[in-house]
Amino acid sequence: MPKFTSSLSIPCSCFLLYEVYMDHKILGRTSSVQRVLAAMAMVDILASSAWFMSTWAIPADSGFAFAKGNKASCNFQGFLLQLAIGAPLYNSSLALFYILMIKHRWSEDQLKRMEKWVHGFILSFTIGSSILLLCLDQYNHVGAVRPRL
Repeated sequence: MPKFTSSLSIPCSCFLLYEVYMDHKILGRTSSVQRVLAAMAMVDILASSAWFMSTWAIPADSGFAFAKGNKASCNFQGFLLQLAIGAPLYNSSLALFYILMIKHRWSEDQLKRMEKWVHGFILSFTIGSSILLLCLDQYNHVGAVRPRL
């Protein structure tokens, strides 16, 4: 099932990136909301790629169905899945931006100043925690992708 859903998610996220790019190309600018949306789509592409690998990345000697990987592929998949935490964080930041725009009437300039902090926090947290967990050798548990036989 993860292969099916992620194979739908990847092209949709690519289309979203294309739309933001075309707005930038045609209009010569993008809004803070569009840039946050593009960042969320990029994180989602990485996460969906990891979910598409599902049991393929698990070490072949683990006894799981369709397991063809090794410890390095398992670590790589775990790293990408940890980066996936960025998607709901970016989604939350979009909700915050909409509250600030609609309820508090923030301008694009005000949002642009906050956008730097949003990207900084989310990327620092997701990349930092992904690297930390890799260094601590925490990426070889297959509970989330374990197939039921």
